[in-house]
Amino acid sequence: MRRSHSVRALSTWVVAFSLLSGCVRSVPPVKPPPVDAQTIERIQAWEDARSLGNGALVSLAATAPDARVRARALRALARIQDPATLEPVIAGLKDEAAAVRGEAAFAAGVLALSWEPLVDAELAALERALLEAGRTERDADVRRAVVEALGRLGTPGAVAWLSERMREADGAEAAWATQALGVLARTRGAAVVAQVPLAPAEALLAAERPVEARQAGAHFLATVKRPEALHALRRCLGDADADVRASCARGFGDVGGPEDAVVLGRLLEDTVPRVAAEAARSLAKLAAACSGPCTAVDALEALAARARRVARGMAPPAAAGASAPEGAKAPVETLARSSEGHALLALAQQGLPAFGRPVLESLRLALADAERGAASDVARADLAWLDCRLAAAMDRQEGTLKEVLGCGYGRVPEARRLALGLREVAQTKGQGAVS
Repeated sequence: MRRSHSVRALSTWVVAFSLLSGCVRSVPPVKPPPVDAQTIERIQAWEDARSLGNGALVSLAATAPDARVRARALRALARIQDPATLEPVIAGLKDEAAAVRGEAAFAAGVLALSWEPLVDAELAALERALLEAGRTERDADVRRAVVEALGRLGTPGAVAWLSERMREADGAEAAWATQALGVLARTRGAAVVAQVPLAPAEALLAAERPVEARQAGAHFLATVKRPEALHALRRCLGDADADVRASCARGFGDVGGPEDAVVLGRLLEDTVPRVAAEAARSLAKLAAACSGPCTAVDALEALAARARRVARGMAPPAAAGASAPEGAKAPVETLARSSEGHALLALAQQGLPAFGRPVLESLRLALADAERGAASDVARADLAWLDCRLAAAMDRQEGTLKEVLGCGYGRVPEARRLALGLREVAQTKGQGAVS
């Protein structure tokens, strides 16, 4: 009896020592069987044909034993956008697999934007299901999909829930909710979010916040078109992230005033092209609101000298000894790829009122001067197209084709010049800058 006890003790010691020393390796996890390729191919074919496969696709989304097949079927339902699939999509929000619930949330958001609009009862059912998922879901990725779906839905109940998450959720979810509301304001108009408070979005702009949070806050504040957002927009013009700066610059076009033209003018020198472009676009919008001396036009006039220098292959003065902020690119080869080129293009697209015509003329003269000394045919082609874009903006002011008939230094084909001019004139019928 004593010997048996000793043997058991020795065996226990050997097993423990083996585990501690790594002699006994852990059993690797069992890999799931490969997904049925034939079924996936059938789903793809139905999706391409925008077909429900006589109900087979809906059946797979609801009852396929493999969660991967259910998830793929729900993705196909999302892309088909048939309101008749609302019931299986809602059911998918309660699936046992997180991947399936995430695809169901995505499909719910897409159905909310269906080409065939949902009726009130269907919208109400979708809202109830998504709000319930918002209350109960614990998986972070699925929660994000639910937040985005509620933003696409955009019903009063969805907006109220997202507004609450802006105020009360942790940092990541507050940013998701803010971004969703910003997208909703951009696609359906600022009135949809008129009752959403600005303070939570302003708090996301703090320098210590993650860049995704700052981007969400800036995007929301830029799209709500409220003068009370100006203070926060002015602060975020100096953010380290280029997307934040660009969003904040865009917001000034709708609610800014003459006093904002100077700081926007400085952003024309930003080393990231999209920031300079948004600054130019907002300055053009501010110019359209001028009724006398216009600081926005004054700021845009500075583009001429900078564009001439860049087109000749010279670094703009502000670049000397300056460190590039986050998002900046390597030195550009031509004007069209530079911040100045993007600013010129944005200005031409936005247009100026008639009293801003001297600015457009000055910019075209600067381009013509630079074209004579351009270093390559690529640079000359870029200058030619920018010249025609500015010419089209001038023709838009008068509502008739004139400047585009001779623009481009002989490098832009006539058909392309005429198409550009006709499109610009037809857009505004001589009304000047586009609002």
